[in-house]
Amino acid sequence: MRLICHIEAFLCLILITSTASAEKLSEGCNNPSWDQSYNQTVSGRSLIFSAPKYDAKRPHKLIIQLHGANMNAGWMKSLTGGVEGYSYDSIFTYLEAGKQVWDQTNDIYFVDNVIDKMGKKYCVDLYQVFVVGYSNGAFFANSLAQRRSNKLKAVIAVAGGGGGGVQIPAMIVHGRADQYVPFWSGFNSMKNWGWTDKCEPPRQDDGHVGCEYLPMCQFQVVWCPWGGTHDWPNWLHKDVWEFIDNVSKR
Repeated sequence: MRLICHIEAFLCLILITSTASAEKLSEGCNNPSWDQSYNQTVSGRSLIFSAPKYDAKRPHKLIIQLHGANMNAGWMKSLTGGVEGYSYDSIFTYLEAGKQVWDQTNDIYFVDNVIDKMGKKYCVDLYQVFVVGYSNGAFFANSLAQRRSNKLKAVIAVAGGGGGGVQIPAMIVHGRADQYVPFWSGFNSMKNWGWTDKCEPPRQDDGHVGCEYLPMCQFQVVWCPWGGTHDWPNWLHKDVWEFIDNVSKR
């Protein structure tokens, strides 16, 4: 990941190494036992739970994963589960849409219930809840960030669109050859978040590929155009975790 800064080097260093934010421990931090089951149910829907390094004695980030249209939680885990390999303190939850695509109203409340239930069962830092979406799930992730910015630490949206209007860190990823969701959709999403998060305007497409931090932002915005199609590239696992880890320390 390359960092783009138009300010003095010592301020760039602060962006990377700033101290961790305050914690908000969930009820589950008082629960010495925990349910390790792979498949769980919230509001009548199944979800896949994964916490490879869970420790009931310390708070964890909660990473909410949202699949694309006509897909499911298992498919999303197979696509994005590589992020888990970089985590040392996170709970990953792969959710399923009620009707194969994400409903912009009812599924908002479903996510509320997931955060509530996971916080009661497990030791979660409620200031460290992230949402990751792919395709239709990316559109919904951006919508969640707009409507639940008080509950979310940051949003990662891959091959989607929308967003902006509230200040929250955002990572936007889009393939230049995307055959289903046009590249401009992701580009405009990045511009929406960049404008809201007070990044240095204006932002033009310079044709590059790879991830970069937008300069002079009040909240971090990372823009990751790449040369591929409507997909989640393997190299993205590490970059997503670096973004989550970096934001969590602010």
